[in-house]
Amino acid sequence: IDDHQSSRLSSSLTVQQKIKSATIHAASKVFITFEKLLGRGGV
Repeated sequence: IDDHQSSRLSSSLTVQQKIKSATIHAASKVFITFEKLLGRGGV
C-alpha cells in the first residue's frame, strides 16, 4: 500500500513540474513579445 501511495505522489509531482515548466515557458514567450512591442514603441 505504501509503494502505491508513493508512486501516486511522485506521478502527481511530475505533472506539477510539467505544468510549472509549461507556465514558465509561456510566460517567458509573452514577456519577450511584450518587450519587443515596448521596445518598438519606445524607439
